[in-house]
Amino acid sequence: AVGTVKTTSNAATMASGNTRKVINNFRSVPNFYFKVKFLPPSKNGAAKAKGAKPAPTGSSKSLATSAMNTAKMALEESFSEVSGLIMTLETESITGGGMQDKQYKVPKGISFDNLVLKRPLMIPESELAKWCETTIKGGMVGIKPKDIMITLMHPITGLTSATWHVHMAYPVKYEVLQLNSENNALAYEQMEFAYQSFEHKPDMASFAANNTATMTL
Repeated sequence: AVGTVKTTSNAATMASGNTRKVINNFRSVPNFYFKVKFLPPSKNGAAKAKGAKPAPTGSSKSLATSAMNTAKMALEESFSEVSGLIMTLETESITGGGMQDKQYKVPKGISFDNLVLKRPLMIPESELAKWCETTIKGGMVGIKPKDIMITLMHPITGLTSATWHVHMAYPVKYEVLQLNSENNALAYEQMEFAYQSFEHKPDMASFAANNTATMTL
């Protein structure tokens, strides 16, 4: 009888440990630490980030220029808010069998909301803002899509928690948000992009490492 009780106790302990492990693996991630990267559109519809470039060599002037370009790109891709990662299965209501009091909802297709990126207004005008203006004013002729990669990172480890790949995006709206002389706030610009689709890619290995780091605090 003692052995049976011990076995049951061990099983309960293991079950409790497994439950805690599952809970830890599905902890929520803060939403404030993320980065946005613009990429050339890939042929197969999946955005792929390029590998690290070799360290620049040459004169001090070329090194300084490279450093300035890197800093400019970091500013170009710095956004304070991201929204619009929404997919919806559209449905259509139909009646059947002569029963007018009942409706059936059948799927029609998937729709995607526009992606909205917001950041402090950049002066002088940025290349990204110029791309928005050129595309919007150019109509169909001026459309040159890009892929956009949005990465959510853990604020402690800096490791990736999840990535969203937005395919074949192009700007459809550019807005300088309201200017107000009565408050001491930053001026903001907002860009809105139509896109073909997006896919969510969680990084489970990094997510587990992030949870371990959080638990040790």
